[in-house]
Amino acid sequence: MDFSDTSRVHLRHGVKTGLAATLAYLATLVLGLKFGYWAVLSTVIVMQMNVADSIRMCRYRFFGTALGAVLGIGAILVFPVQPFWTAMAVFITTGFCAYMTRYDVRYRMAAITVCIVVLASIGEPNRVVFSLYRVLEIGIGVFCAFAVTVLVWPRRAGQDLRRRLNAQFEVAAREVQLLTHTFVSGGSLPGTNRIEALESEAAELRELLDKVMRHERRLYNEDTARLNRNVSTLSRCAENLRSMHTILRAEPGAPPDIMQDELRELAAAAGAVVEARHNVPPEDLRRLERAIAAAEQQMHLLRGQGATRTYYLEEVLRFFSFYYALMRFGKDGLDCRH
Repeated sequence: MDFSDTSRVHLRHGVKTGLAATLAYLATLVLGLKFGYWAVLSTVIVMQMNVADSIRMCRYRFFGTALGAVLGIGAILVFPVQPFWTAMAVFITTGFCAYMTRYDVRYRMAAITVCIVVLASIGEPNRVVFSLYRVLEIGIGVFCAFAVTVLVWPRRAGQDLRRRLNAQFEVAAREVQLLTHTFVSGGSLPGTNRIEALESEAAELRELLDKVMRHERRLYNEDTARLNRNVSTLSRCAENLRSMHTILRAEPGAPPDIMQDELRELAAAAGAVVEARHNVPPEDLRRLERAIAAAEQQMHLLRGQGATRTYYLEEVLRFFSFYYALMRFGKDGLDCRH
């Protein structure tokens, strides 16, 4: 994503956040609620850059508030309105919420709501009603944030996931050809920065996919099965590239002078298919299938002729290790197009 795209995304996010906060405040005015700033604060807290993160925060804020309201109202009914007992109520309820975060992180938000309910209601004639109104204000803020998120310029995590997948598969396509060229022709070994970045991005995309499946799938018709296959394929491609680089680093020097043309063609064909993925031209797909078949056929022929017997064992092992890593990369390219 270039600078102009990033600026546009953040500009829209700013407009949406301001709109949601304003709607929340106006809603509290219409309903005659006294402390509308709780609604505005809740809106600002839960608004995130994409739909999945916003929904996650809405659920976190709403259910945490509900839990905290129940605990806080219970404390109001049990403990007298005296400094010592109020302190005990805060200690017990917040301590309980903090402990329960080991099971559910929403208890962290519940602890905040408990403090609001127990402490902000001191001095009010009807503490329970006061607390319920504050919970209502928070709920209004959450609802306004949710509505604006899904209705105004919705930025879906699924769209971000596909865009980032496209970029990373392009990196993988270039890297496999670079490593194969280095293996076949020699030359300086490329660094691991791109592979490390690819591995890190694959892990982040797995987390992003989890958000899509948890929070966006019910709102949008998202092909999560395909996204899951693509993320898994990218992870395997990164693993294969790591294996190829490790082989080159561990055993410097020229490989056996066999199957060089087949390896180059396999890397080029696999890179083209991986980069295009769902929009692979039929000729590129047939090219990869032919490259895989030709490499397997040539390997079978060479093994039958005993061609590898003239090389040292270390050279043969290095060749076979690289060959199979490249072959796995090519077959993963066939899988990811579905």
